[in-house]
Amino acid sequence: MRTDVIVSSTLNRVVTTLTELSKYQTTLIEQIHKTLSRNLSNFTKRSLIPLKDTKKHFDKISDDLDNVLNRNSQVSRSKMQENEEITNLLTATRSCFQHTALDYVSQLSCVQSKKRHEIMEAVRIVFKECDTV
Repeated sequence: MRTDVIVSSTLNRVVTTLTELSKYQTTLIEQIHKTLSRNLSNFTKRSLIPLKDTKKHFDKISDDLDNVLNRNSQVSRSKMQENEEITNLLTATRSCFQHTALDYVSQLSCVQSKKRHEIMEAVRIVFKECDTV
């Protein structure tokens, strides 16, 4: 009978310890989720929203270039004035497209390179917060 009391007491302590451990694990998971969500949301706002704006501008200038190329292919070569105007418009639109494309690609590269660092920084912050708890 005495052995049963010792075993029961020991098992109760193990169960209590495991319950506490489970509570700490749940708290840790909640903190990790909250911190990662906040940091990744901030990253999205800082990096991806301006990138979407640049993409919209890129799509618009791409459509403009397509339209000018189409107009250029349809202009009569005998009309010198109209031909010169469309050639100048094509040159300007092509130049704008090239600059916009470079800007868009540059922003994509920057976001890609920041992504890994942002995620690792968020994880580092989570572990730093866990150390203080």
